Amino acid sequence: GCNIAKEFSKYPQYSLYGIDSEPHDLQNFIKIAKRKDHESYEQRFPSARAKKFLKPAGEDVLIVLGGSGAISGAVLRLIEVIKDKNISVLYIRPDIELLSYKKAMRERLVFSVLQEYARSKLLDKIYLVDNLKLESILGSVPLVSYHQNLNNLLVYTFHMMNVLKNSSPIINTFSEPNITSNIATIGIMDIDKGLEKPFFDLEYTREAIYYYAINSDSLET
Repeated sequence: GCNIAKEFSKYPQYSLYGIDSEPHDLQNFIKIAKRKDHESYEQRFPSARAKKFLKPAGEDVLIVLGGSGAISGAVLRLIEVIKDKNISVLYIRPDIELLSYKKAMRERLVFSVLQEYARSKLLDKIYLVDNLKLESILGSVPLVSYHQNLNNLLVYTFHMMNVLKNSSPIINTFSEPNITSNIATIGIMDIDKGLEKPFFDLEYTREAIYYYAINSDSLET
């Protein structure tokens, strides 16, 4: 989560806050005590300290995390600390086959619980991302810079989605999304081939929104 947040620092529109038990090179960062398991991170999360740390954050908050690490046990306490804000989650699913049994169980629990929070409207939305889908879109990825390449694609796409959301369209055929559409993903599309490349395989997709970014010369001619 903190590594992906660091990629967002390329864009001035975001204020970044990192919380982890390992050090990270982020301007706004607090290091919390390392715990032995999921339950300990939840039970001993420094809520008062986190609340003070996150007080300057804006009304719209995006929590970025993966569920396989033990520290993901703190996410529900974190959500409770900022429950007065508009909270969305960007959830990164790793390659499940490479996880140990314990990490796989943690990941499954966090993955399921956060979706239930979204269905119950305790979250505005959860965006699901699968690292294997990012890898398949990029093709051959160097092992040394594997996660950096995946993170670059994810953050650039997410940022451009936000830019286009907040831009005035030349043509707009949008309708208001269904209020129950709280579990989502993002992706890219090959316009020439009409090929969608989602970042997660959602089941029973009910709505899709497309943004077409077209340069000025093409629009004028």
